[in-house]
Amino acid sequence: MKKIISSLIAFAAIVCLLTACGVQITGISLPESVELEVGANEVLTVEYAAGEDAAEDAVAEAASKLALAWTSSDEAVATVDAEGVVTAVAPGEVEITAASEDGKLTASCRVTVGVSVTGIAAPETLELQIGETETANLGAAVLPDNATDATLTYKSSDEAVATVGADGTVTAVGAGECEITIKAAGFGKSTAETTVKVVVKEAAAKPAATGSTSNNSYSNKSSSKNVTTATGGSTSSGGNTSVGSGTAPTTPTTPDPAPQPPVTGPATPPEGGAIGGGNDGPIPGGGSDENNGGDAEIVE
Repeated sequence: MKKIISSLIAFAAIVCLLTACGVQITGISLPESVELEVGANEVLTVEYAAGEDAAEDAVAEAASKLALAWTSSDEAVATVDAEGVVTAVAPGEVEITAASEDGKLTASCRVTVGVSVTGIAAPETLELQIGETETANLGAAVLPDNATDATLTYKSSDEAVATVGADGTVTAVGAGECEITIKAAGFGKSTAETTVKVVVKEAAAKPAATGSTSNNSYSNKSSSKNVTTATGGSTSSGGNTSVGSGTAPTTPTTPDPAPQPPVTGPATPPEGGAIGGGNDGPIPGGGSDENNGGDAEIVE
């Protein structure tokens, strides 16, 4: 009889230990969803359910004796250890599950891993000109470039100067200055903001108009030469010339005179020149005196 009583007492002690002296865990739960930055970690808190009349301390004691197994549906996105500590690895979504050893109690949490927005890359100023470069895209980009679910919005401080589209294209409206405010939003409610100064210049001044030339008439300023036209044209002398259609007038050219030998003074008489003769007596030749000119005869 004593042995039976001892066995009953031992069994009751075991049951009391497992149920925290009458408190039995009937269910477990985890947060519905959690967002984690890449590289961050977080302990998932387990909620335990027991009877309505169970004291909190008794439930806590019973929970401490309940062993749970933790698993991740994709360890490339997030891992979880035996204590329920989740570590974010790469952007994505993963299911973290906690279960009792017998599998009767289970709970899951959807964990989203991402990269938050930290800033915006954009030019400090943008210049536009009416009639020339009237549109340009700001080329804004979220930082870092792998930020998760990032979006950009734009707003002009003065749409009478410039407007901006949803894609960041700025359009000049009137000369002046304004600011374009750029806002970024992304993972984990992260945000960033910056502004761009826009300068719109007046239209460039057009060059003054210049005179035009006619292709159908020509003027001859020479009063002494005729102008000759091609077939179908006409000629005139000393005034304006009306030119026939199709061919421009040509001006005749005067040929250069034939080259003439240079004019020089009397040459030095050569020695021994001949002497000529005439009715009036001898005529000296080109010699130095009458006696060395040769023996020409005097003709009567």
